Amino acid sequence: MKERSSMFDNIIHPDRQSHVYPGRTSMIRTARGIMTLQTEIAGAPLQVVTIIDYRGRVLQRFTNDVPAHLTTEAELTAFANELHATIDTQVQAKLTASARPNPGRERERRLAVAELYRRALDAYAKGDSLTARALLRACDRIRPGEPRVRAALEDLASAAGCRAPAA
Repeated sequence: MKERSSMFDNIIHPDRQSHVYPGRTSMIRTARGIMTLQTEIAGAPLQVVTIIDYRGRVLQRFTNDVPAHLTTEAELTAFANELHATIDTQVQAKLTASARPNPGRERERRLAVAELYRRALDAYAKGDSLTARALLRACDRIRPGEPRVRAALEDLASAAGCRAPAA
């Protein structure tokens, strides 16, 4: 029986490492569509690549070399996740700054922050501090200076500093 071939067989380089690092994707809903941020670890030497896609078009691409001292998958993934979160925060800040504020929407902003805060607590309870931090940063962008959000972000930052490195 003949082995079935894929149309992708010819584009995979024979020297490519067989290990695939996990990527990270996030979406930002705008009034006109969905903006997607996708971060992956790829290449030789390893690089973290983040692509911002909006309505099927690449708007921007960020490439960062992976520091040589990062050798384990956990370290590489943490580095990529931190870069992704930083870029996500920058994009959110630019979108927020470009939007015109509407004073009549304060109640909606309070409700949105309450829901995002609840989701952040749920994520943290499940051990997903990266998602919790991203949700809390979103809360802080919607209503800057919210005391409970600032306190939770500070607690997350101090907990991350006390955590033992992954083996």
